[in-house]
Amino acid sequence: MHERLDIARWKVLFPVGEMRERVRRSVREHYEREPHLFEGETDVEWLILHRQPHGGGGCSPAAVAIHEQLVDEALFGVGKWQEMPERIPTDVFAFALGEPSRGEATKYGGLPYRPKGEAWPSDGSGEPMTFVGQVCFADSRDVEPVPRLPGDVLLVFGNAGMIRDGGGEKFVRWLEGDPTALYFEWRRVGEVEDPVAQGGVPETGWEIEPCHGIVHRAHDFPEGPYRDQFDIDDAHRSARVIGGTKIGGIPWWLQDEEPMPGVHLCTLAPVWPRFGEPYPFVNVEEAATPDSLYLERLMTWGNWETVYVFVDDDGSLSWVLQYT
Repeated sequence: MHERLDIARWKVLFPVGEMRERVRRSVREHYEREPHLFEGETDVEWLILHRQPHGGGGCSPAAVAIHEQLVDEALFGVGKWQEMPERIPTDVFAFALGEPSRGEATKYGGLPYRPKGEAWPSDGSGEPMTFVGQVCFADSRDVEPVPRLPGDVLLVFGNAGMIRDGGGEKFVRWLEGDPTALYFEWRRVGEVEDPVAQGGVPETGWEIEPCHGIVHRAHDFPEGPYRDQFDIDDAHRSARVIGGTKIGGIPWWLQDEEPMPGVHLCTLAPVWPRFGEPYPFVNVEEAATPDSLYLERLMTWGNWETVYVFVDDDGSLSWVLQYT
């Protein structure tokens, strides 16, 4: 269903060891040019450590590759762990711009996997909701809780008037988790014979740049007796759990963990590449800049929030959002 991320290729393109050395050289050169900005070697070493490649993942192939190299180091390198600790499989997505080859695949924006002509979801005032995106679980059937789901593809619609209110009263309701802000819809792979086509998506004032997910099987590591393996430094501690848009696994909480009914189903994270880094998307080599035309349309919710979706034993969904 999904194209799979060639993680070996991306590890070669973004080698953590070389990235660390570039950071060290850059900070040292800065220190030599402007020593008055530093309070000695302690400041220099702190800045080098602070700018090291960190884990946690993200929307770009580089972010996923860096995270996985830090995991490798924690388990088999500097950590020298002798046994594989408990780990939880999760499918995480790096993104490519544009529509996928399969309409059922994970995506933000673009065309939803639903029949043409079927009534469009609307908010309380009768206005059409925005198709935010969809998550396809067809390639993740061995990831809990996917085997118990009522469908293969989860479509997500958002209340544009609330989420894009720009700091007003409606936006506050969104931040507080107003249940009418999002609408979910399940579909089975193969059931949609005549899907929505170009021009069949209502205008809502919230335009989302189409991008689709390239899947990668990763693992999260729950806290346990081996936690010291990741306790090398902040960079490796951040690699215990991968963030970004993901299926299953452990939520990468932006704030404190929140008690939710059921188990974590998926995380819907904003799509926002790091500036100055090549391959902000799998199919785009040129680095993103503040002038990149697609930036203002990328799916960032209202203000770079992240939405966490949970599923109960009876299949009912609940969600919570957090923001930095």
